[in-house]
Amino acid sequence: MASNLSLLSEDQLLCSICLDLFTQPVTTPCGHNFCMSCLTSYWNSQAVCQCPICKETFENRPNLRVNTFISELMSQFTLLQVTDSQTCTLDQPKVNSDGVVLCDKMIEERQQRVKAMKESVEQSRKDSKDMIAYSVQELTALVSEIQENQEQLVRAIEEKQKEGEEEAEGLISFVNQEVNDSSFPVLQKNFEINTFSVSDNVTLRYLQQYEVNVVLDPNTANPHLILSNDMKQVRYNVGAGLWLVQDLKPNMFITHLAVLGHNGFMSRKFYFEVFVGQKTEWSLGVASGSIERRAAIPQSPDNGLWAIWFKKDRFETFCCPGVTVHSDTLERVGVFVDYDEGEVSFYDVEKAQLIFSFTECSFFEELYPYFNPCDNEYGANLDPLVIVPVGCSPDLQT
Repeated sequence: MASNLSLLSEDQLLCSICLDLFTQPVTTPCGHNFCMSCLTSYWNSQAVCQCPICKETFENRPNLRVNTFISELMSQFTLLQVTDSQTCTLDQPKVNSDGVVLCDKMIEERQQRVKAMKESVEQSRKDSKDMIAYSVQELTALVSEIQENQEQLVRAIEEKQKEGEEEAEGLISFVNQEVNDSSFPVLQKNFEINTFSVSDNVTLRYLQQYEVNVVLDPNTANPHLILSNDMKQVRYNVGAGLWLVQDLKPNMFITHLAVLGHNGFMSRKFYFEVFVGQKTEWSLGVASGSIERRAAIPQSPDNGLWAIWFKKDRFETFCCPGVTVHSDTLERVGVFVDYDEGEVSFYDVEKAQLIFSFTECSFFEELYPYFNPCDNEYGANLDPLVIVPVGCSPDLQT
């Protein structure tokens, strides 16, 4: 029996809860062994009855009984330890190659293992506290950020609502003023209504208050174009050619017969008018500052150009060629842009009639007025496009 016990290591007789030799050893249904008092205390502290090692859950708490076999092993092992201890004490101590007494070394190793286990448990406890503190800190920061974003969103909505109310009040005030104005078109005695809608006229008059002063930027003008001295007119020059231009400017349009306004606009409303006269083809609108200058502008919705294209008696949009959006002729065009709302609208000024609107546009940079007088493909198209002030007649320059 003693020889068989000598094959056992002390680790095999340690309780995994108290890390000491078994006291009243008991065995769980899953086959693991513990001190009776250790396992009872563990189960009393848990909501679920389960094995501390393999975590197998027991629906009914097992009735623990001392494992007599392990208990007998413990008795024999303890007796063997006492005998070995007496042998080390009475006989000459056995010394290993390092000169350390074997009995003392065994005790020292046991103490080191126990110390290492305690340090591991303490470190795990500290890591858990640190993780909890970090999680609380992160959660608090996240809640604070959500609250801040919520406040910013509420402020933005309130500001938008306020702007909408102020704009509506301004329009109402403007309409009231127009109604009281003696020059406002009224019904004639024979009840014939004026050729344009009263509401359309009021809308256009309201948009015209956002008029801006637009002048052309010669550095962007295609070499085939001629600009007036006051930079308010642009016409197609039949005899011009790229071979006559010694210095091609970096911002110059090469493929398209176009020129931009000198100043860009961002985050605001603005309006300008252009006299087109009897021209048979032209294109007007606004363009982003990064629009293609050298090659052909793609005829697609995301090309950075929001423009209408007039051909003889019908209108198309530049991004959707071949699709007629309006049929008529006119002499004067009003262009209105609401940058924040993503809207670009075109009006027949004389009829106070909406021609077309680009809506739900996404603007990310400055917008520049865009002018293209086009070539003479349809004939009678050598007259200029003229930027004119609201309510004023064009001053054509030859």
